[in-house]
Amino acid sequence: PYNDSQLALPYSYDDWKRAVISLYPGADAATKYSMADLDQIMGKAARTNIKTIGQFADYYRKFYQVSKWLTDSGQIGSLERDHVSEMA
Repeated sequence: PYNDSQLALPYSYDDWKRAVISLYPGADAATKYSMADLDQIMGKAARTNIKTIGQFADYYRKFYQVSKWLTDSGQIGSLERDHVSEMA
């Protein structure tokens, strides 16, 4: 009934993926995290009063993930990241 040429898409997967992502504001890699996300992580840690190594590990994993992305994407510098980590 159908041959391969009838099922071929007129564009690549990457083109399709870009088109779909463009439909969702904030879904592109440029807006994955913001300083507000880092502030929220630090604020929650301050309010919950970290008492165990497990709680600290959870906090650090979240902090590291966001701060590394912000640093790698150029949204904050390493000095700013280090300063923020000292405040926590």
